[in-house]
Amino acid sequence: MPSDLNRNFPMPRREQLGLVTINNGSGLSISALPNGTLFAIEYADALGSVQINQIQGSPLVGGIGRLYLRVGGAKPDVVEIVGPRANGSFGHDATTLSWSGKTGHLSYNVRLELHPVETAWFWRVSVQHLKDGTLPVDLVLIQDIGLGDRGFLMNSEAYASQYVDHHIADHQTFGPVVMNRQNLKQAGARNPWLAQGCRDGAAAYATDAIQLVQASDRLGDLLVGPFDTSLPSKRRQQETACPAIQSRPLSVPASGVTATFFAVFAADHPEASSDADLSRLDGLVTIKGAAADIAEAAPVRSLLQDAPLLKAEALDKKAIGQLYPERSLEERAEGKLLSFFVPDGALNRHVVLREKELLVARRHGAIVRSGENMLLDDATLAATCWMQGIFAAQLTIGNTSFHKLFSVSRDPYNLTRASGLRIMADVGAGWQLLAVPSAFEMGLSDCRWIYRLPERTIIVSAVASGEDAAMQWTVSVEGKPCRFLVFGHVVLGEREYDAGGQIEFDTAGKRMLFRPDPALALGRTLSRCQLLAGEFDARCHRGDWRRRTALLRWDCTQRRLRRAQIPANTGALFRRRRLDDRCGGSRTTGATL
Repeated sequence: MPSDLNRNFPMPRREQLGLVTINNGSGLSISALPNGTLFAIEYADALGSVQINQIQGSPLVGGIGRLYLRVGGAKPDVVEIVGPRANGSFGHDATTLSWSGKTGHLSYNVRLELHPVETAWFWRVSVQHLKDGTLPVDLVLIQDIGLGDRGFLMNSEAYASQYVDHHIADHQTFGPVVMNRQNLKQAGARNPWLAQGCRDGAAAYATDAIQLVQASDRLGDLLVGPFDTSLPSKRRQQETACPAIQSRPLSVPASGVTATFFAVFAADHPEASSDADLSRLDGLVTIKGAAADIAEAAPVRSLLQDAPLLKAEALDKKAIGQLYPERSLEERAEGKLLSFFVPDGALNRHVVLREKELLVARRHGAIVRSGENMLLDDATLAATCWMQGIFAAQLTIGNTSFHKLFSVSRDPYNLTRASGLRIMADVGAGWQLLAVPSAFEMGLSDCRWIYRLPERTIIVSAVASGEDAAMQWTVSVEGKPCRFLVFGHVVLGEREYDAGGQIEFDTAGKRMLFRPDPALALGRTLSRCQLLAGEFDARCHRGDWRRRTALLRWDCTQRRLRRAQIPANTGALFRRRRLDDRCGGSRTTGATL
């Protein structure tokens, strides 16, 4: 049957993302995406460029940086007023970005303004009580920090963070000021530097994202606790440099109140940060806020921005016994089972339960690869699978730096939720993103995520072929049927928004073709190759079990994707194994496409 390539589009580059950029002529610029989230804070001059934030925002879900309004009183609340979950209006002029909205009996307006001439910017937040009386609130600003060349940061965000030094200086008026210096020389043999604080006085601070995600008072999926709780006010050096500044409490009357956060950047700071750097803040109090009105409109939002994480239930002793009757090397804490090995050769299969993933500082994951060679070559397909519901990140063929299909998962806490291959499920309460499962299995050539839910169990499997440069994903459901939305962040090159490849849809053949840009390393090395993706097998078993299977295959002969069996890996390193779907007592070997 001939191909029906009836839809196609090019990979978007940065200039095609619809960015809004403000600048002041100092070399400093801030870009925002159409969804109202920040894309990048950058500086450029004749000696080079610096990306001040660590991770570029995603057109689907934004980035790490955000601003919270925490409300006290009889009806306490925490509202994200800038960031991926902010649900207000957005606008801009030449030097200012603006957000507005309402929550409960409060209205707010946020202005992100550049200093008229210096490399500095201000977050000015105005809050008004819409009823008589006052209401207590405070604000928490969170901003990830990279302070390096874009390529340097994107090669390894954790590595870059380990070179960011944090210094806390106590200002007489502003309170604690968080200073960050990139200790590894960047373009022009310079050490970029940043200071952030609250002009009205900060009450508390944090320096790394781990202090936010592992806080005991954290509210659900938010990065902060409720009003009247505080950031730790401790310096911590981890792998995601992300200062957070908490304002002092504010009493909001009907006439309104304003608070201002500031940031001061220096392209080169040869010496280590010290209290003497507080002198760089002189004059900030004299800067007046912009009074001009800015037209705003509701930004375009994606389903992912409003999708909460799907919370899987913990497996009880009975369920663990049924799934894994034979276990060895069990790891326990306070009597709770956390992880173990199951029979699959010489300790080749490890199982981690949800409880352990929530305890550790570094997430669980595994690298799977195709083929049987001892050393990698240009025909080896590899991917990283993360327990957090990232079913393939940095999926590559051959060179793992230049030949990426799916993007890298760029933070260890699943804050950037559009990277790699993801799945959303609708189990009756709208779209939710699959995240940490009840159990995560890691084998030599495959991974499996088990999500136990009240009315169903969702199982996702990822298997790398032992023969071809191919990888297969299978989604199955035990119990009530539900809908899935599968999406992946395609790179087709070294870094996001650099490639100019082509994506084609063959609706008749139920496949997609990803063609690399011939001008880039991936296109030059694999000039005759294309990546084929197809969804095939869909069937119902006993009326309540549904299975969907998808395949990715690199095709270097321009042949049509054929129906084939994708066997488990074989050979000395990757031997044949049985994939137990544990559904209705059935067992299958491999999967038929």
